[in-house]
Amino acid sequence: MLQQGISILFGWFLGVLSTIGYEQYKRYIDGKNLKTAIISELKVLLPRLVLCYFLLIIESKECNKEKLQWVYDNLSLYEDKAIASKILSTKEKVKKLLKLDDASIKSTMATLAEESGVEHIKSITLSFGKESITNFSLLSEELRLIIFDVRTKINILNELADRIDFFFKQTFMPGMPDKNHEIIVNNIVSNYKIYIMQSKIVVERIKEIFELEKKS
Repeated sequence: MLQQGISILFGWFLGVLSTIGYEQYKRYIDGKNLKTAIISELKVLLPRLVLCYFLLIIESKECNKEKLQWVYDNLSLYEDKAIASKILSTKEKVKKLLKLDDASIKSTMATLAEESGVEHIKSITLSFGKESITNFSLLSEELRLIIFDVRTKINILNELADRIDFFFKQTFMPGMPDKNHEIIVNNIVSNYKIYIMQSKIVVERIKEIFELEKKS
């Protein structure tokens, strides 16, 4: 009787351990899948943000060798077949500009801006942006905090994109006085500059996530 009770108790104990082990394993797999999905999405986003950054520093005439070098270095990080030709042509353009001094680069801004055209900034939609906060508990605290920061800053970029789009549409209003038009254009350029700064921060934070992934 005692032996039977011990066997039942031992079986129950093994069942509990098995359940705990399964839950731990499931959390590990779910966390790994979530991290893979996030990183895959960010690898698609990074070069697009860098391309946008390049067009905006031209449009806002904020271009210099330091910023161009940053563009070139970051466009070389990851290949994206969907925009491979655009990345390649931009890298070639930047490579030529890097051979000039800052004064010469500034003198070419008007021509470059005309060639590039006005940049229409689109809102960024990320699937993990809709992910429940509780699901991020599957990730390490360090990674989780950086991802939250990236998500917050992308929301800021989207707000800026909406603001720029609003001002841009105002420029087409008929009969607008020149002074008002100038104010709107200045507002667009001002928001461009903020977008430039914020997009660079987002790219650098994304790179931190990639570095953490390499170490894990």
